[in-house]
Amino acid sequence: MRRVVWFTCIARGVVLTFDKTHTVEAWARQKPMYLAYAFLFVHAFVNYLGLDPNFTKGDLVDILSAALSVLAVLFVVLMTKTLVDLEGANSLLTVPMFLYFFDESILRERGFHVVSFADLTQYILVDRAKKIEMKAKPSDGVELKFSWNEIHALTPSETPRRTTLIDGVRVAYFLRRYKNVKH
Repeated sequence: MRRVVWFTCIARGVVLTFDKTHTVEAWARQKPMYLAYAFLFVHAFVNYLGLDPNFTKGDLVDILSAALSVLAVLFVVLMTKTLVDLEGANSLLTVPMFLYFFDESILRERGFHVVSFADLTQYILVDRAKKIEMKAKPSDGVELKFSWNEIHALTPSETPRRTTLIDGVRVAYFLRRYKNVKH
């Protein structure tokens, strides 16, 4: 869903940058990767348990069979890597990595604004919600009008909100209503 948010924002002149995950260490330490590692460990353990249910033999053949079965399902790690490696993903047209290696003033000259995903989620999910609470009484049902100029006016936060795995879904759901708004 973060890709949906990226494409929605790029169509409105906002380039999103995500956490840098273009190195092996950066993507290997992401939370979803730990789920993939746990899956591989459980798969190897269950496979070994099926070969030696009483833990009596400890033959090298059984251990190798369990290890080779992990190789057979190693695609889980590769699929999870494509989930967490957004910065290096070809589906985002590599603009975020372009920004990482070069200056973002090139895009600003052409009318684009660069915003980090953490700042966008902070604004949409926290700051904007606080504005609505302050301007309206609970019984009014008033919604603060949204403008893409609000996103263009965002500045980098010193302490951005730490993003979670479901933030992409929440932000995409919010922006879906406003993807045809011009300003």
